[in-house]
Amino acid sequence: MNAPLDEALLVPAAPAAAPRRRWPLPPAVTRGLHAWRAMPPRDRRAVSACVAAIAVACGWLVGWEPAASAIPRLQREIPRDRAQWLQLQSLAKQAQTLRALPDIPRRAGAALRDEVARSLDAAGITGTVVEATDDGVRVRIDKVSFYTWMQWLAGARQAFGLGVLDMEAKKAEGGERGTVTVGAALGLPVP
Repeated sequence: MNAPLDEALLVPAAPAAAPRRRWPLPPAVTRGLHAWRAMPPRDRRAVSACVAAIAVACGWLVGWEPAASAIPRLQREIPRDRAQWLQLQSLAKQAQTLRALPDIPRRAGAALRDEVARSLDAAGITGTVVEATDDGVRVRIDKVSFYTWMQWLAGARQAFGLGVLDMEAKKAEGGERGTVTVGAALGLPVP
């Protein structure tokens, strides 16, 4: 009934497996295993319970507690970060708008001095002495409203590109409230 087996179809037997080579354990691990095996079962249970308690404490300190405390912190920080992001976007748009403005024509020396003097007169600030300096102008005013001076100063920054290098404002002698004597060095930005 059964046909004879063809020797060519048989799969050859696998060679005998070489014995597995075991790497020696470090001496400290070997000593620890011997000490573990030498302990009575009651002590093994106590040591196992201590190791489990330490593992749970480490898991709590490293895993759960930082994640749990991060949630309230993130709930506080995300709205603040979002507000800062919106403020940053606003400043970026403002910077784009300012870049699109034409450059202020560069004036220096006597031309700048005359322009500043005309601007002071147009603002109603009288009694001024304007001197040209190497990098801008020096302005001295005997009696001027501090508010008027600050308004003119803001306009001078836009009109001439002048920044305050040094300024001293003192209460004017015998003047009204808010009247000051001003001495200021205004300079052009370095190109």
